[in-house]
Amino acid sequence: MDRKDVLCALVAFLVGAVVSSPSLDYGWNWFPSGADARGHMTKVWMLEKLWSMGDVPYPKWSEYWYCGYPFLWFYPPLAYFIPALMTHLAKTDVLTAWKWWTWLAYSLAGPSVYASARLMGASPLGSLIAAVAYQTSYNHIEITFTEGRIPTVAAIVFYALVPGLLVAVYRRVWERGRWAGYLALVLSLTILMHHSSGLAAITVCLAYVALRISRSWTLWAVGKEELPSILPEVPGHAWVLFAILLSVLAVSWWLMPALEYRTYSYTTKPKWWISMSSVHDPWEFFVPDYWKTRYAKYVGAIQFLLGWAGLILAARRRPRTFLPFAIMTGVALLLSFGLVLQKPMERIGFEPKWFLMFSAVILCTFVAFVVDNFRFLRRHTVLIMICSMMVVDAAIGLKYAYRPVHYTVSELSALLWMREHTGPWDRVATVGYRALWGMEPYITGAPSVFGWYREGTPIRDVVVQYQRSFKRVEPNKALKIGDVLGVRFLILSSRKPYAKRMITELERVGVRPIRDYRWVKVYEFNPTMGYEIDDIKSVFLGNKYRYMRLCKLLRYDPKYAPAYAFTRIPDCDLVRYAHPQVVVMDRHPSPEEVRVLKEFGVKEILVLDRYHKFKTKIFGINIVHDRPLRIVKMLPKRNLKPIRVDLGHAWFKVYGRGWVWVKVPYFPCWIPDRGVRLGGIDNMILLRVPSPTTVKFVWNPHPLWIALSAFSLCVSLYLTFSRQWRT
Repeated sequence: MDRKDVLCALVAFLVGAVVSSPSLDYGWNWFPSGADARGHMTKVWMLEKLWSMGDVPYPKWSEYWYCGYPFLWFYPPLAYFIPALMTHLAKTDVLTAWKWWTWLAYSLAGPSVYASARLMGASPLGSLIAAVAYQTSYNHIEITFTEGRIPTVAAIVFYALVPGLLVAVYRRVWERGRWAGYLALVLSLTILMHHSSGLAAITVCLAYVALRISRSWTLWAVGKEELPSILPEVPGHAWVLFAILLSVLAVSWWLMPALEYRTYSYTTKPKWWISMSSVHDPWEFFVPDYWKTRYAKYVGAIQFLLGWAGLILAARRRPRTFLPFAIMTGVALLLSFGLVLQKPMERIGFEPKWFLMFSAVILCTFVAFVVDNFRFLRRHTVLIMICSMMVVDAAIGLKYAYRPVHYTVSELSALLWMREHTGPWDRVATVGYRALWGMEPYITGAPSVFGWYREGTPIRDVVVQYQRSFKRVEPNKALKIGDVLGVRFLILSSRKPYAKRMITELERVGVRPIRDYRWVKVYEFNPTMGYEIDDIKSVFLGNKYRYMRLCKLLRYDPKYAPAYAFTRIPDCDLVRYAHPQVVVMDRHPSPEEVRVLKEFGVKEILVLDRYHKFKTKIFGINIVHDRPLRIVKMLPKRNLKPIRVDLGHAWFKVYGRGWVWVKVPYFPCWIPDRGVRLGGIDNMILLRVPSPTTVKFVWNPHPLWIALSAFSLCVSLYLTFSRQWRT
């Protein structure tokens, strides 16, 4: 790196700083546009609050977000720790630290793209143009300001370096260990900023190695290359795979508990959502269909064409090095149209346009090779015109994308009243507010039901049904689900038409507001928090998504819903302890499974089967195949007794013994230190309590993972900075 590189990287940073500068211009009651941004900002506020309560350095639990969840296990912690530390060091408020963090993360993407292009062998001028292309791309603006995916923006700072480091590992033969160390550190930081971006970066590395191996051995098989020309690549493959292993082990202290958390969670998206999130025009790599700025389509098309021209030119000049990137980007473009792999995307909640979010960085990096191949453009006015048009269009586009939102006087009055009248565990829900979902904890200091629903995935479907019940004007159904969610206070803003109709319907069923602020109404309810039950009469063994749909058919009624064991194994702890009368399965049981279930007193097995209807007997146990709609009517009923639960920060006290269900909104994914957690139903968790007891939240990483993380980090740093690897 010389003075010219430093100067070009600084220019790339300044372009991003200018484009993103409007993010610094709002005050206390003006919040970032983009639904995700406000939820992410609230996590920083919660981190600050938990630190002030003495829960340091890494809080494992937050009662404020989505009714309580394992804090920073679903999303990685680094994107929240940095602005929280900025708040501490600068002695400023969370909102100010958050907007400066947004500005910094956006601006640093340009220097990363520049560095990656330089590692690939591009000239300083070509690399600078590539950095400007990404800093002004609508993809970068959209994920930052329209959608507010700040962890993704922070991760792109490191993700953008991955293509260049991959090339460096293969090209710089005598420094492979050093560049592999850099790659391991970059992958680790990407994962800790944003898990999906980290997965994308690892996928790029694995695909690059696989494509290089496939190309080399295919050419050798057809006689176009000799074996001696292929073998020197093998150390490069090994170093890249070793770097991936190091990166995964370095973050295993966070990754392993996060994977355990997903055992009890699910994320799905309907087919129409996947279709809506698909790409319709190729230039949507950079310009979504709904952008209405003057030059948007043209600038997006220019970036798209320049990127592909650079990919093709680079692949023609050095196919072994750059052809894998062209293949990966082409595959990502095809997948983004949502025409293939629809079912897997629906199951995991993956939106097709996300393929472009990670491919756009690579495509912009290859703009550098267009400049390098057409040297007559270097001092030509065409380059200056293209860059100027990109910057001007980005500035115009940001005016459309960046629209800060704020609470009105009435909305703010209701939320501030909540701050004075809510207890530490009183749930607050808002309906009809103007895209301020997730900010309630920041304003009220009380737990919120409507945090970003993927955080509390064990009850995600209940929250979605709650919202839809209000929008469809179904007050009785909404109030029933609200009891499941533990909602005590509901704030309805009638600025939205459906909310205005909802107020009328609530009055019709006899529900009156306790506070009235012009068009904002505050309602109060008295939810129960859990039940003692007489027995576990039915248990579900099978796929958690089918169990979710079964509970939906049962309207989440704890009198009938079977307990879920989170497994298919017939001799699981829940069956061993509970000895249920009925077991529900999503497939026909094997004779061995029937024999095991009979040993534990099971009398009947109900099989969810949409296509067949029949009855049979194996070892004296009735096995019934039928449609889910009919199966729900065959489930045995149980008796319930509401219980009183004392709640605190990461603990609760149960005044009872035997079988207890505690509602998921209070502790969606906990491990008890006393008693035995044996399963749950869709909106409750099942606990076997030997006597009245206090149950604390426990979620500690195994010491082995912490040791492996520390060891892997040391190895990565040694490879990166040791002189042995610089020869």
